[in-house]
Amino acid sequence: MKTLLLATGFAVVLFSSCNKCAECHYDYNDEEIELGEFCGDDLEAIENDGFHNTANDTTYEVHCHEH
Repeated sequence: MKTLLLATGFAVVLFSSCNKCAECHYDYNDEEIELGEFCGDDLEAIENDGFHNTANDTTYEVHCHEH
């Protein structure tokens, strides 16, 4: 029973760590505008879709870097 609990706990930790996260930014006027950390599906979406600034109706290419 102890072995089963230990194996289950290990599996949960292992699969939880597969959720890739990265700090992201976009470039504006030669500056990096930090957007913060994105993980999993949110990371994939921001990398694919970019960041849309509603103030000037512009979409910027987003750059993300893994930890």
